[in-house]
Amino acid sequence: AEARLLYTSDAADDTAGVDLGRHRIRTRIELHRLLLAAGRSDEAATVRRELAAAFPRSIEAELDLGATLCADGRWGDATAAYASAANARPDDGGTAARLALSAVMAEQPGTAAALGTRLPPHVRGSQPSLALALAAAQLQLGDARAALRELDQASRPAGDPPAVALLRGEILLQLGRAE
Repeated sequence: AEARLLYTSDAADDTAGVDLGRHRIRTRIELHRLLLAAGRSDEAATVRRELAAAFPRSIEAELDLGATLCADGRWGDATAAYASAANARPDDGGTAARLALSAVMAEQPGTAAALGTRLPPHVRGSQPSLALALAAAQLQLGDARAALRELDQASRPAGDPPAVALLRGEILLQLGRAE
């Protein structure tokens, strides 16, 4: 009932009067998820705008949107949603990993590769999935050496996760280097 009352076409244009106190952020995020799941994307967009206005560093709604779009195979749209979240939190490794992966899947390797130059090394090294996506972006761009550099920057003293080690081996094989 609240969703119908708040999100008529008239209410969607006027969000200034909506109270988004701290105790209500979880409720709004849950409402956003329900609206996405119900396919009510215009109403979900209104909730996202409200959340962004009240809590500019809160990225949960954008991440939820990105995940929904990924599940639908809409990789380009998911990339845009994750880019919005990454702009709000530029040093968040998990968000960067989601953005890089969706960009690779959308065949936008330049978007993913740009993250590699923007993120500090400790963020890049803390997310194996980010390293894999950045390396995959470099491979899409046709640069196996740059892909290997991405994996090298994410290497851990205790050893790489299996997926990273496998991709490293494949790239080394491609480069004609057995290590």
